[in-house]
Amino acid sequence: MPCFTTDNFNIDERFLPRRVKESPKVESLPEIPKQPEKWIALDFDGTVVTHEFPDVGKDVPYCVEVLKRLEANGVKIILWTMRSEGYLVDALDWFRSKNIELWAVNDNPAQVAWTNSRKVYAPIYIDDAALGCPLKESYSGGRPMVDWWSIEKLLQEKNYL
Repeated sequence: MPCFTTDNFNIDERFLPRRVKESPKVESLPEIPKQPEKWIALDFDGTVVTHEFPDVGKDVPYCVEVLKRLEANGVKIILWTMRSEGYLVDALDWFRSKNIELWAVNDNPAQVAWTNSRKVYAPIYIDDAALGCPLKESYSGGRPMVDWWSIEKLLQEKNYL
């Protein structure tokens, strides 16, 4: 039995991406390889900088220190952001200015072996909009930002730090 067909669901095909409409029916799922590496998908606004879009906000406290420790521990950092075009360049410049290397941007190059999904695979996602992500009040009383002291403890529990 196919794992996904539009026959299984009430989906109007007009709303499916072209690659889904044109994909052959899958008879079995490809095996997801075990990842020896650790990956984190990371949002930008509200996660590493305060919410000031379209500008780049101020550094979220303790974020840079934790990201540098992750990098030193061999964790691959994937930027997973809604920013695009020039606004994305601004975010990339922020990472360059902090000497934090990104493994990928809005992509996980390793996942092409088992999926063509647009969703970036990572065992851990850090995003101020994620349900359950520890947050702190912002400086200006606007949208909250990620609490990196709490994130650090969670990453330690997962053996990322």
